[in-house]
Amino acid sequence: MKLVVADFVVSILWVVAGALVRVVTQFDVLQLKRNGDLVKLALTAAAMFMFTWIGKLTNGATYNPITVLLNSLGAKPLPFFTLAVRILAQALGSLVGVMCVNILMPRGVQGGPLLKVGVKNGMITEGILTFTIVMVALMVNTRGPKGFFLKTWIVTLSKLCLSILGADFTGPAMNPATVSMFPIL
Repeated sequence: MKLVVADFVVSILWVVAGALVRVVTQFDVLQLKRNGDLVKLALTAAAMFMFTWIGKLTNGATYNPITVLLNSLGAKPLPFFTLAVRILAQALGSLVGVMCVNILMPRGVQGGPLLKVGVKNGMITEGILTFTIVMVALMVNTRGPKGFFLKTWIVTLSKLCLSILGADFTGPAMNPATVSMFPIL
């Protein structure tokens, strides 16, 4: 039960953190002008480290349903009911996070990732990006370095590189719970 609540809260925080990164970079809050991409990279990396650390503190809480599903299939099998409840908690957390963003953030920040290509191409691109980041994370966790910092750094850089590669196509999100909640509201 604690993990389900933690998944819910972490999902809310993830959506709000993404919106805060957009506020800082889109509206040039820090008066950075040309260095916005570097700041976005640094803030995103900081968020990834923070959420990985939270996951360690809570024994596995995460914002991404794919992570729960793959962990359940691999090292720590979960009963189907537990798996379903955790994924539902993450989806509801993303929904609440989107509602918070829509209420608290400026108009330009509201709304999630935008599809910049056709639906078919977007689905294929997002699927390939998601599959790649999941495979990288699995490889790092099973055969990679032992240290928390190095593991998180490798996965963070991989995710950021894939985000940059997919930005011209899908936004990209690589998190089905986050992507599906913005259009609902």
